[in-house]
Amino acid sequence: MNCDDFLPSMETGGLVRRMRARRHAARCRRCAAVYAAFVSATQQWASPEPLSPCARHLWEQAAGELAVGPFRWRRWMPLAAGLAAACVVLLAVAMVLRKGFIAPPPREVAPRPSEVPAAPIPQRLAGDVIEQLDPAEELSRLAAAARQLDAQLQRLRHEAERIDAQRQLAVTLDRFGRW
Repeated sequence: MNCDDFLPSMETGGLVRRMRARRHAARCRRCAAVYAAFVSATQQWASPEPLSPCARHLWEQAAGELAVGPFRWRRWMPLAAGLAAACVVLLAVAMVLRKGFIAPPPREVAPRPSEVPAAPIPQRLAGDVIEQLDPAEELSRLAAAARQLDAQLQRLRHEAERIDAQRQLAVTLDRFGRW
């Protein structure tokens, strides 16, 4: 037992820990003084001050009133229970349909992009030109644009952090004054 564990052991410890704490207090004058001060403070807090006449009057009024009346079913409670049950049933039906326990109607399967013929379509519709794009080129162009946007996002994030730090520094300097 050391001095740091004395007071917690004395107050919240079990039978053995309290016995060890009492034995420690018998040998350590500082811990015995701390415990005596602690006991006197708790006794002072345990004895309440007498109530003033105004507070006594308020206490008596509050004691005469009924705190809570008996529980009564409101008119809307059965309706709310019915709506809650309907929502649970609808949620269960939606989950069953989504999980595929009940087979949904068959869907038409669209061809995959790799299955689309690569031959260009030379058609003109009312002056518009239909142009077939190479998927690899388009994907690389989109990837480059995404990398560029990511770099811009990083720059903007660093700029926002710098501005926030400047604002915090200005607030701190305004609060504590300049040196």
